[in-house]
Amino acid sequence: MLRLEGPMPAPRVSRILIQVCTALAEAHRLGIVHRDIKPENGYPLGRGRTDVAKVLDFGLAKLLEPRDQSEITSSG
Repeated sequence: MLRLEGPMPAPRVSRILIQVCTALAEAHRLGIVHRDIKPENGYPLGRGRTDVAKVLDFGLAKLLEPRDQSEITSSG
C-alpha cells in the first residue's frame, strides 16, 4: 500500500489502527488471543474514509479458557 499510494495521512492510519485494536479487543472479550499480530495480519480494504481493517491469520490463536472439551483442537 505504501509503495502504491505513498505515506498515509495520520487520520487514516488512526482509523485503520482503531479498527484493528477494536477487532483484537473483541477477540479478547471472547477469550481468544491472536499471538501473531504484525503489520501483515492487519489488512485495510478500501481507500481513505472508507477503509475497513481486517485482522487476518488466527492460525496461532489460543483460547484462554475453553468452554468445553468440544472446543479444544489439537495439531494434525
